[in-house]
Amino acid sequence: MDFERHFYKCPNCLGVFAVEGPRVKIIINNYRSGPQCDCGSATIWMGRVERDRLIRKEDHCACDSRCTDATGPHCNCSCGGVNHGTHRTVQVLIDGGKVPFVHMPDVEERLRIARELKEAKEAAKARIEDRYATTLADMRAGRWVSDKGQWLAVRDEQRKLLKASQYLIHSKRMDALSKIAQQSNAS
Repeated sequence: MDFERHFYKCPNCLGVFAVEGPRVKIIINNYRSGPQCDCGSATIWMGRVERDRLIRKEDHCACDSRCTDATGPHCNCSCGGVNHGTHRTVQVLIDGGKVPFVHMPDVEERLRIARELKEAKEAAKARIEDRYATTLADMRAGRWVSDKGQWLAVRDEQRKLLKASQYLIHSKRMDALSKIAQQSNAS
């Protein structure tokens, strides 16, 4: 009997789970996602099981996007002009590693993790907002920020916040978010 098994990971509570049947694709705000987790977050597709591996099929440029999207006549890449300006893509199989051993924490634990993440992100955002209120207001309104140092500092803080939120180990992302909140508060 043939069946498919797909694995998904929640970016908030970090739960990993398997779904049997075809891949679940949900479009939320023009973003393709997997099924909704118990914590309320959309999940990230990890791959389909093939033997003991997770496999993902993705479309990639047949060559290099500079070549396949080119409009001019000259091609200097390894395809020798075969893919030049064609917008051609090919399907590539990506090995996502061994099938994970799923040990799901109970729903209460995952909800606690998601709640902690949300609170830490809000605290870090609030500290950044307090520190750079004028600069952020100007940026949101589309006004010119004359102090380049302030503009760069805001961008740096926003990048740190995004990176910290994307860590896949809860203690690491909580430490990073805590540092952002403390740095913004202390500065």
